[in-house]
Amino acid sequence: MTNTRFSDDLIVQYLLGELSEKQQVELEDRAFQDPVLLSNIAAVEHDLIDEYVAGEIRANRLERFESHFLASPERLKKVAFAKALKDVVAQEQPRQPARDQTPHRTFFASLAAFLNRPAAAYAFGVAVLVLAVGAVWLVMNTLNLRSELARLRSTQDAQSSERRRLETELDSERKRSEELAAQLEQANQNQTGGPTPETPKSPSPIIAALTLLPGLSRSEGTTPKLTIAKDATTLRLQIVIDPRETYRVFSAAVSAGGRTVYAAPRLVPTKAHAGHSVYLNIAASAIKSGRYEVSLKGLADNGSAEDVGFYYFDVTKK
Repeated sequence: MTNTRFSDDLIVQYLLGELSEKQQVELEDRAFQDPVLLSNIAAVEHDLIDEYVAGEIRANRLERFESHFLASPERLKKVAFAKALKDVVAQEQPRQPARDQTPHRTFFASLAAFLNRPAAAYAFGVAVLVLAVGAVWLVMNTLNLRSELARLRSTQDAQSSERRRLETELDSERKRSEELAAQLEQANQNQTGGPTPETPKSPSPIIAALTLLPGLSRSEGTTPKLTIAKDATTLRLQIVIDPRETYRVFSAAVSAGGRTVYAAPRLVPTKAHAGHSVYLNIAASAIKSGRYEVSLKGLADNGSAEDVGFYYFDVTKK
């Protein structure tokens, strides 16, 4: 759905839980960055509630509305508010007198006469109270949404900082390994007077390393980027698993442009600085410049697999 305009029908499918997990993630990422799309989602949600309260919602949407949409406590409050407002408006409908029997009255005079009726005054007071409560609720809900957005931004910043720290540590470890290998080779040469023809020196593998954290979108600002040197032999990916996942075994697939370039059918996580992780060692020759997606699945004891996360990264090859 990249660069796709989100239509009202697509937003309705999102609200009713009819989109795939990948489509939901993309729509939420776009809404997080696009206030216009966020406003459109709120408007479509309001129209959907009005259709339900008025009994005009389509039959093929009714079941999904009641089973999925109303599963949210916040949405239940919105539906209850809409029903209460509809009942108040319908409670008192003033009868229209015949034109030839009632003298002309101004709007304000008609309004005053209407409010002088006890039932009408009561209904009007209830309506004002409901509207006041609704306005307060909307203000509180808006403040909560802003607080949640700020928390999400803070979490993303912290994850990005942790990712950069881990990448720096991995790069330092690689350099130290290369230095130790060089020192060991030098020590062997000093002891033997140089390398012997029978034991030619084997080139040390050059590894490009990247750590992928859960919860990051594939937008330009958060997608990790990796530059692979032309003499690199291996791309080593560390995939950090969401702490909420309890699977003991995972599988992973790396793809670009819809084509799978690497698959690992069985991965056992290990403990790392950022949490439990799985590692992929991919031949650098199989990786080209472009955007890559890593699909991580959890494997249950009965053999079934479930999507637990999608990770994205960009590669530039020299």
